[in-house]
Amino acid sequence: MVHVSEFFKEERDPLYIRGAEKTLSEKNRAFTKALLAENKFTIEDIARLVDVPVDYVE
Repeated sequence: MVHVSEFFKEERDPLYIRGAEKTLSEKNRAFTKALLAENKFTIEDIARLVDVPVDYVE
């Protein structure tokens, strides 16, 4: 019997990729908001720590 897993790879599935990117984006947003709430870091520092553009933090 042939298994689906021999043909289907999650890493190549567009919907899986989209979900993974969305999860990463949500984590970045939450981390950015938490750092902004601390008021200890500059916008440039937060962008560097989260690895996002300065515009994203602003």
